Amino acid sequence: DTISGGAGNDIMNGAGGGDIFRSGLQVNALDVEVFRNGSTIHNINDANSVVADSNNLFLNYRATSLNYTGNDSTLAEFLGNDASSVSNMATASSTVVDNLAFRMRGSIAVEEARLYTFSAQGSQGFSVSINGQIVVDQFCGCTSFVETATIHLDPGVHSIEIIYFDRDGLEKFEVRSDIAGQGMQILDGSDFLSPSAGGSGSDGNDTLLGAAEYLDIAEYSGNKTDYRITQISEDEFMIEDLRSGSPNGRDLLRHIDEIEFADGNYTLKSPMIARTLDFHSEGHLHEPLSYEILNLRTNKLFTRTPTMSLDSMAQAEDAKITLEEASARVAFYRTYVGNLQSESELRYEHSTRSMNAMTSINSSLFDTDIAKTSAEFAQALLKINGNVLMRVQSNNMQENILALVNGA
Repeated sequence: DTISGGAGNDIMNGAGGGDIFRSGLQVNALDVEVFRNGSTIHNINDANSVVADSNNLFLNYRATSLNYTGNDSTLAEFLGNDASSVSNMATASSTVVDNLAFRMRGSIAVEEARLYTFSAQGSQGFSVSINGQIVVDQFCGCTSFVETATIHLDPGVHSIEIIYFDRDGLEKFEVRSDIAGQGMQILDGSDFLSPSAGGSGSDGNDTLLGAAEYLDIAEYSGNKTDYRITQISEDEFMIEDLRSGSPNGRDLLRHIDEIEFADGNYTLKSPMIARTLDFHSEGHLHEPLSYEILNLRTNKLFTRTPTMSLDSMAQAEDAKITLEEASARVAFYRTYVGNLQSESELRYEHSTRSMNAMTSINSSLFDTDIAKTSAEFAQALLKINGNVLMRVQSNNMQENILALVNGA
């Protein structure tokens, strides 16, 4: 997936799989379609029928704030600042806001699992749906009434669809929520993730959530020297845009493996994971026993950050050497744990108190066997890719020589 944030403070959740996060590439807004079929829209059911027919679509725009108020004579006046994004300004300026149906679609993102409150108020009818479930609705206009309801949302991105219609008279429509954690506020660009591509604008302070099991990449528009990167914990990094105006803001990255800058990639974590357990055997009580599993994560087995690239033969050779060193360390740990297991087996013959130690050591030995096999497999893949690369370079060289000969 490619997940884009924008002008507000966003939470972008990869929710599994290998993802690319783009910070500051689009303005957050809802994509809005405006429909009419020439007949009177009496209630929300009529509005749903009108928007269901694509032949009734006559105008698009992007909603940056769901706060439309006033007794306006034209659609352009009703939309306020959002009028700048309409697909046909001449039509918007000449259209009266009567018997129109609006369909607004996009996404919202939340970071914690809890009940979220949504409210809506309109001069006519409306419905607000999250993940296809209607949360608040009103079948006919009662401007003085505010419809309020709650819905439980898990962390991540959720679809939102809003249907609103205006029949005649006073035009008013607003939607509020507490998803920002600061009480009931108008839903605006700081809450939306737009489904459409494009847009521009400065970025807010975002939270990018990767998945621990997969390779997740965050993309930034500037060079690496334009940012300050601070490690908060093993899986959390803060990246701050130091350029004038801080166009990408300050973002929190969780479970993000690499950052792609304009001038190249920066690796936050090397592809390894390290675990530690206590060795509970007589004579080795609580001795730290380290074992490593190749799982595309941290740098425990690496004495330096590996290049892991096949862009050149030098990089391929460097990656090969790095993996060989890691494999040797895994083999050493495997032998070390095996010796401890043999010692524990001897002690076990004389004491049943070592049962827990046996379980821990057997598990440890099994994991290091996996680690060694994984390292050897990774080496084999790298060797294959290196051989492929050499053949490609050889073929390219042959073609260049033939071209020179033919040219001569």
